[in-house]
Amino acid sequence: MKFKVLRGVHVEGGRIYESNSIVDSETDLVRLFKNKFERVDDLDVDADQPNVEHDVEVLGTDVTDKFDEVDGLNVRVYRDGRRYFVVDASICKAVHDTPLTSMHTVRRLLKGLADA
Repeated sequence: MKFKVLRGVHVEGGRIYESNSIVDSETDLVRLFKNKFERVDDLDVDADQPNVEHDVEVLGTDVTDKFDEVDGLNVRVYRDGRRYFVVDASICKAVHDTPLTSMHTVRRLLKGLADA
């Protein structure tokens, strides 16, 4: 199935997709993430439309070791400049909708994941 990212970023299969990118996924992303995706048919995808996606390694540096809060969680933390991404390592998907902008915010998110 193909989905258009309506807002934020999405991480899947080791790639990060930005708004207006097309994601090919076996998972029904519309159902999983409310108001973040729109399902598109192959015929709806404009071949001239640029797909904004990046390899996780290209987008940022793995800074997981800077966060003690990841202990017991199956996540990785990536940083690109001022943007942070917390990625579920088992499915290579971000656990949030938009890039995080501070280490404090990352720590709060990790604490929330640990408490869940």
